[in-house]
Amino acid sequence: LNKSNKGHLDLINKPMDRDWDVILIQEPHITHTGLIRAPLNFLTIYPQDHYKPNHTTVRSVIFINTNILSSSWQELVVPGTMDVTGVQPNNGGRLLSIFNVYFNCMNMATMKKFRHHLARERPTLH
Repeated sequence: LNKSNKGHLDLINKPMDRDWDVILIQEPHITHTGLIRAPLNFLTIYPQDHYKPNHTTVRSVIFINTNILSSSWQELVVPGTMDVTGVQPNNGGRLLSIFNVYFNCMNMATMKKFRHHLARERPTLH
């Protein structure tokens, strides 16, 4: 969305809950109060560090349809970055790991943290 308020509002004001279960957003618009607006009937997954004081700008969020039971998925936490969010739905014993990764071409820090996370968590990722 390239931080565009208009683009973000256009997206969230469409009735998407009938067509989409998971929506990955990069560079969302952040309101003056520091919030990211979510579409109706969707939950927002933020990077873990979003909840820490003095965090940097969020560049990756995931919207999860509220029709999906919260007991049927879990958040995947990649610490130390505001550029990665993840979720792991469980569908009848079959697992899938979904990551939304914002790579800044001028800085390799996110890629290094993500690679480290993948190597460390490999047994639990699918």
